[in-house]
Amino acid sequence: VKDWVAYQDLAELCYAWGRWSDEGYEQINEVLFIENYGLKVAIKAGNIGKAEEMRQLIFNTLLYSAPRNFDHYMQVLEYDRPPEERFYLPRRDVLKGHVEALQELADNKLDELFLSQPPRTGKSSLVLFFFTWEMGRKPEMSNLYCSVSDDLTKTFYKRLLEILQDTYTYHWNLVFPKICSVEYLTVWVTPVTVVRLLFLKSEWILMENLLIRLLEIIQ
Repeated sequence: VKDWVAYQDLAELCYAWGRWSDEGYEQINEVLFIENYGLKVAIKAGNIGKAEEMRQLIFNTLLYSAPRNFDHYMQVLEYDRPPEERFYLPRRDVLKGHVEALQELADNKLDELFLSQPPRTGKSSLVLFFFTWEMGRKPEMSNLYCSVSDDLTKTFYKRLLEILQDTYTYHWNLVFPKICSVEYLTVWVTPVTVVRLLFLKSEWILMENLLIRLLEIIQ
């Protein structure tokens, strides 16, 4: 516990191992457990400097894992927000089951997923964060979101842009640094469809217009 450099060495070993082996990547949760233990030890000892170092080390580990792990993405995305303003961590115990199910959907272990929970308990916000995660992981793919009204869908879209563009509040740009800037051209068609232009490095990628698919679903 006294050898703080050992925590850094452990993290870097896990990062290197995980780059070429799934087995190495799967040790991330254990590394995070050890790092959180070190943070608690530093806080208990009143060593604020070491506690901040451990906090930064935990952030780096979550950041390394975030493109592949939705739970870690949710944590790192709001890592520097005031605790009372965070969406996920205060609700993590309740939403963890949904997060794991969305992870299975992203990993192609599920073909379809239906989430059901009472109103105003975070379902829409969780799906919103999932959209931002998938857009960073697969920027060349199209995403379709439908709601009961245009207003709700526009609100969803505006919040999505806020997460992608507000680098002070959210760390999306750190999780997906290869996407150096994001610009959108939005066309609203009743009931809803979005045509997106995503600037990825120096190439413009025109996202597929999903209106035809939507109409087929409605029909």
